[in-house]
Amino acid sequence: MSLPKILKKIIEEGYITGSKVPKSVKSSIDQLVAINALELDIRKRGTRYSIGNQEIFQSEMSSRYPEGLESGVIFGPGSSRHLGVKSLKNAKLSRKRYPTVQAFIKNSSQVIIDGKTAPEGIEEFSLSVLVDSLCQWEVTGRVILIENQEPYLRSHSLFSGVSAIICYNGRVNEKISEWIHKSNMDVTICPDYDPVGLDEYWKLKSKIGNRLEIFLPESISEDFKYSTPQLLDKKKNREVLQRLANTDSLDIPAQHILFLIQKWNAGLMQEIYFLDL
Repeated sequence: MSLPKILKKIIEEGYITGSKVPKSVKSSIDQLVAINALELDIRKRGTRYSIGNQEIFQSEMSSRYPEGLESGVIFGPGSSRHLGVKSLKNAKLSRKRYPTVQAFIKNSSQVIIDGKTAPEGIEEFSLSVLVDSLCQWEVTGRVILIENQEPYLRSHSLFSGVSAIICYNGRVNEKISEWIHKSNMDVTICPDYDPVGLDEYWKLKSKIGNRLEIFLPESISEDFKYSTPQLLDKKKNREVLQRLANTDSLDIPAQHILFLIQKWNAGLMQEIYFLDL
């Protein structure tokens, strides 16, 4: 129970028992007792906290919660940092995360952002963008999805004639998946060649069909000599591999990657194909 919720309970019910005060807020409660904003009543069967000096209590509530105690009560870990300041005077209490991706625009005339293309003369540019904002873009042509940051940073010369390159970091965000599904763009996905990477390819392939292809270098069979057995150590990855092995509908590229993973009992990290700058 948070401190604002404890204080609200005291106001509404007259008191709260010490057993219901978590250790995380005990020091704050003790501070309020020390200044007589709260009163500690020690009983035979435990302790109770109630309002002490009403004027001090109200003054402390006004100081701690500029928007009122209720704003502190409804604040949660998913609330924004803005509300953290407004409600509790501390942005760091927010645990809200804003999914972002890095994007490199290779052909600005084929990417419409907020209804506009880039100003004339700007052919290529890169940016970090909120996933929610990315999903408002209108893109024609081909988009490259790359799993990890270093390959993304080294990908620009490898993929020519594409509209944009996007780094999706581990798993493709579901909102991005829906954005691709609803669009007409063609997509090439560049994952690690391990159970998770193959799973991401097949999930997206099952959704958008022939508009998706996987980056599959001709040398991949030979390159698996550089594969990493530790990528299969996790139980969850083994479970994903088993599920894929039991999937009858895998296309030829997916079957080939699955065969190599099983043959070598390992996964191949995509960085092998993105040379040093």
